[in-house]
Amino acid sequence: MPNSRRRRRPPRKPTIWDKVDLRVLVDENNVKHETKRQRKERAEAEKRRVRRWFILADIAAILFWSYVLVRLFVVDVNRLVIEAIDPDLLGLLDYQILFYLVVASLVLFSLRRRSAYLWALYVIGFPAVVLVWKIPKAIYKRKSWIVTVAALNAAVATVHSFKFYFTLYTIGLISVTLVVVSGIRSVTIAATAAVAFVTVVLIYRIVRSSFQKNRFVEMHRSEVVKGVRGLHSFVGLQPELRDPSIQKFNKAQLELIRDRLSIGLLVTKATSFWVHQLSTYRKTGLPNFFAILSYVGLLFQVLFGATFVNYGIVRAFDGSFQFDQFPSIVEVLHYTMNALAINSVDGLKPVSDLALIVKIALGLLGPTILATLVAYVVLNHKLTKQELDFQSMANDINDATKSLEQRMSRDYEVTLDEAFVRVAQMGGSLYVGILTFLMDQLPKEPAGE
Repeated sequence: MPNSRRRRRPPRKPTIWDKVDLRVLVDENNVKHETKRQRKERAEAEKRRVRRWFILADIAAILFWSYVLVRLFVVDVNRLVIEAIDPDLLGLLDYQILFYLVVASLVLFSLRRRSAYLWALYVIGFPAVVLVWKIPKAIYKRKSWIVTVAALNAAVATVHSFKFYFTLYTIGLISVTLVVVSGIRSVTIAATAAVAFVTVVLIYRIVRSSFQKNRFVEMHRSEVVKGVRGLHSFVGLQPELRDPSIQKFNKAQLELIRDRLSIGLLVTKATSFWVHQLSTYRKTGLPNFFAILSYVGLLFQVLFGATFVNYGIVRAFDGSFQFDQFPSIVEVLHYTMNALAINSVDGLKPVSDLALIVKIALGLLGPTILATLVAYVVLNHKLTKQELDFQSMANDINDATKSLEQRMSRDYEVTLDEAFVRVAQMGGSLYVGILTFLMDQLPKEPAGE
């Protein structure tokens, strides 16, 4: 047997996979996961920090604007504070601009350079922030279309009569100021007459508006119906696309058909959706709540105006009232409240004919406002006038929508359900998503049909 020598295999060359340790990979994943978690925690901490800053900024803005409004329209806060500390320091009021500059410098110095100007701008523009951001954000968080409709109703009423009421309240505030501070008898009499005039106009406007057609409803009747009717030519099929010589629509033509058909569908579903939301809003009783709120506001405005009418009579006409010592505004307010409730007070009694006439008018006015409020609630509880107005508006909008639907069905030779499918087939994913949302919100039979 020949001697055989066992051959040894040459050593295997190492490869890159020999350098792979899966445990290291697992550890790295754990490290990455930890880093991701820490990053998330830092982000949450940053959000909390920013939220705290916004809370502080809101508090500062509320205090700042409260100070400004009170200082402008109510009382000189600076003077009251200095008088409470030491009346001899009232001369410092001549240099109060220096105080404002010191406060502004301290605020800017305490904040970082870049953020200081942003926070200062936030505080100064806080009323705009509330109107443009905070109120819409609060409505969005409610996830309720009822709140949206109520906000729009209030906005329409405010915008429509803003100019008139702004002018009227400006005249009223100026007149009240003159009643309180004027030392000239003729000016006090004129200012008192102006306060009485403003109060009477407010009573007339609010009572009249409560029995008129709802402005929000009338806006829908005119603007929405007009807008839907104006879309007939826009959503219809263009005459050039009816050309028999066209064998196949090209891409641009198909996109035009898809977009016009989609917009028509959106309008029809959106109007049905909105009429349904208006119907739901009406059934909640919020319109009646706003009307009752306007009467409550009227009562306070009458109380405010009549108080300064009486105070003006006290100041301008000696002997018009019997009192032991000259009454303050608070005492006149107490007297006016009792006069509205057909009652009297011992410390202040009308003597002159003018003072008695005002008291008799207030005694008639208080019960009249309450009776008018009760009559309004009873009439609207029976759903007579308001129900008819809404049904008329809903019918007008639905008629305009049906006319648009008929135009689309005639031009595109499909029903609305088939048109929805066609839009989806032509790639209108955005339109389909919006239409699906609107149809999900609608009942089987849209309101008003």
